[in-house]
Amino acid sequence: MWTMPLTFAMFLMISLLRGIGDSKTPLYFQAGSLFINAVLDPLLIYGLCGLPKLGLNGTAIATVIAQAIAIVALLSYLGSKRHIVAPDWAHLGLDFQTSWTMLRIGVPAMVQQSLISVGMFVIVGIVNSFGATGMAAYGLASRVDQFAFMPALMMGTAVSTLAGQNIGAGQYHRVKEVFKWGLILFCSMTAVASIMAYSIPDVLMRLFIKDASVISVGVAYLRIMAMGYIFFAILFVSNGVINGAGHTFITTLISLVSLWVVRVPLAEYLSNRMHRIEGIWYAMLISFAIGTTISLAYYFSGRWKNPVGHKSRGYQQAIQETSADANAGCDGRLDIDVE
Repeated sequence: MWTMPLTFAMFLMISLLRGIGDSKTPLYFQAGSLFINAVLDPLLIYGLCGLPKLGLNGTAIATVIAQAIAIVALLSYLGSKRHIVAPDWAHLGLDFQTSWTMLRIGVPAMVQQSLISVGMFVIVGIVNSFGATGMAAYGLASRVDQFAFMPALMMGTAVSTLAGQNIGAGQYHRVKEVFKWGLILFCSMTAVASIMAYSIPDVLMRLFIKDASVISVGVAYLRIMAMGYIFFAILFVSNGVINGAGHTFITTLISLVSLWVVRVPLAEYLSNRMHRIEGIWYAMLISFAIGTTISLAYYFSGRWKNPVGHKSRGYQQAIQETSADANAGCDGRLDIDVE
């Protein structure tokens, strides 16, 4: 439990750094935290080097210590560099307008993740009705999903950061370039996983298990879901732009429709109608396709061009100064001292 405030602090600093395009600095400090954790685990578990022997509780204490060192080191580093995101401890205060904007953006995102988590529990419950073989196949094939989804998940964050920066600067034409190249890059990366999942699903399943019945069910899952990987990549690029504009309520609605209006009811219906577990896989594929379609429709509507907080004084000032720079022959980059 003591790791929770430390984890929140680290996530906060990571988000701030990513917001200005720096994803390397938090990576270094997180890697350092993992290294410290790995060193302390055996020392505290077995009581080596004069340290107390704490058993499994040693892992928990090691995690708290490692995370505390990482966040203190990161804050100290940013402070020594007078970094733009370094906290000004002498002038901390509560800005109600900023807090309200953060809640408008953050709460829908929180609800979205909750909807996804609960929805996946329901899907697992439906899969369980087909017995241990179906559950084992789904659990193992989902590991392949994680590798296939990883590029889209991580690069979606990059799209959101780049889109947010350019929307904030009023450079909407650059957002379209981010969207276009995001699709090209991420779909190309995900296409490799799709081809492998469709062409050699049995090889992928044998990496985890040798049971022929489990492999058979897993092969069917991977072949059906292979096209879903492409839908997922497109969805995260489109949602990345929408989230970059702060319209997290829209992406929450997309998740609500895709998961709770389409996937869960359709999985129950198709699996019962077909009397086969493949009905669940088809429902998942269809839900990805529908979610992607809705997200693309919202992107092409252009409503994301009115970002959350765009009526604030700071945003309007930034746009005016950027326009002035562009008219003066500058390249449109934004360099503003924000108090």
